[in-house]
Amino acid sequence: STPHLRGFGEDGRGKAISPDTPFPIGSLTKSFTALLVRQAIDAGQLDADAPVQRVLPWFRVADADASARITLRHLLNQTSGFSRDDGIAPLLQGNTASIDELARGLGAVSLNRPVGERFEYSNLNFVLLGAVLQTVTGRSWQELVQDQVLHPLQMDHAHTDHAAARQAGMTALHRMWFGVPVAQQVTLLPGFAPTGSLVASAGDMARYLQMLLAGGMAPAGRVVSADGVEQMLSPASPPGRSQLLSADFQFRYGEGWFVGPFGAAKDARWHLGNLASFAAWMVLLPDTQQAVVVLINANTELPFNEVNAVMSRLPTG
Repeated sequence: STPHLRGFGEDGRGKAISPDTPFPIGSLTKSFTALLVRQAIDAGQLDADAPVQRVLPWFRVADADASARITLRHLLNQTSGFSRDDGIAPLLQGNTASIDELARGLGAVSLNRPVGERFEYSNLNFVLLGAVLQTVTGRSWQELVQDQVLHPLQMDHAHTDHAAARQAGMTALHRMWFGVPVAQQVTLLPGFAPTGSLVASAGDMARYLQMLLAGGMAPAGRVVSADGVEQMLSPASPPGRSQLLSADFQFRYGEGWFVGPFGAAKDARWHLGNLASFAAWMVLLPDTQQAVVVLINANTELPFNEVNAVMSRLPTG
């Protein structure tokens, strides 16, 4: 079916926002990295239940025993034990290390809980998955996502870095100060590419979500196996509750996707991507074969309310 696409407002450079305007999508990128892992599993290159050390023999955290027990599935489901704070630390430090350098520098990091015990959102899980992918394929994460996802899905306004995206008309980004949007430049860290660097338009994201609703099929052919999509979207972590943007929500986590109620929907798959200067949301409703994506070039608490408003108007039958 043809998606309903609409732009609102302007990009901070005097151009009207359109369905083709590129926006940063932040942590929505995690689902793309999970998809690459699922493609590698389809190809027999990876095993979800294999220890990370089978692919990266040098991988270490502070606890040697725990280091050996962390599997790819723990990383995908964010149940490895890495803490949220340690996943944010490189961002706060402005760390310019590469994906592999960040992954190799985790030897002093202490896990926050026993491996596999429960979910904790940490960027380090997806940095490590990027290192795994690069090692097993011999290709960069950027090449993999471009050739195996963006190109097959004709995501023509999508980019793996902000510099290229800005040249292609990426919206300016804004931080709200006392209700006034102030333009802000964002510097992305190379090592964080697999966890949050993608830029895409609403039209691009519609094609991505349509492919997932179709069980991995796209107009140009299959992108990933139906089983791969099912695994990505299946609730894997133990149930949890959290506060997010003033809203209390219950969830489990799949592979780059939260699983649980969202707005009026009782069984949704969704993810948030944001920094101080932008916000992005994507929601899948497998039961009704619907999807919603909202991209905003400023950050306030509005995104959650906006998406909730959209969700509440979707037919439930």
